[in-house]
Amino acid sequence: VEYCLNALRARPEETETVVRYFSKIGLEVEERERVVEYMESPDAIYDYQLYQLVRMFYDLEWSDSSLLGLCRQWSSDSNREPWLRTYARSYLGKWGDLSDLETLLERYSTLNDDIEKGESIVALIRLEHSRRNSFYARVQGEGYIISRAVNHARAARRDRARAARDCRR
Repeated sequence: VEYCLNALRARPEETETVVRYFSKIGLEVEERERVVEYMESPDAIYDYQLYQLVRMFYDLEWSDSSLLGLCRQWSSDSNREPWLRTYARSYLGKWGDLSDLETLLERYSTLNDDIEKGESIVALIRLEHSRRNSFYARVQGEGYIISRAVNHARAARRDRARAARDCRR
């Protein structure tokens, strides 16, 4: 683990391999914090590497308050690559608080790309029920990708609700 943590800084081209290794073995909280500390540092200059690391945290369902702060910055930074902005919004949708969801909702209209809009729609799955449904109804007809994203988000929400009911039984 120590070697891989150092490799993130020294050999960013090896991040994919490092992420695979971390995903297989898991990381202790302190080790995750060290990854985020690197992401916050001026040494982390490659958006693709940052994307890979945010995606790892997202996929492995690791919540981190410092990473949330970074994602708040990156999600709306048009100087960042779209894949990083996308996973930053997704991470906020999964782990952020209600103000993060409100911010994502407000920024939706500033997005120019249907793919980014679709990803934002899915990130808003935890938004308060009536606000989310009202928003989905309003944007449903904006195009094929948007419509698919709304349908996917609604289905995912139903699946999550069904799973929660089954767990309570």
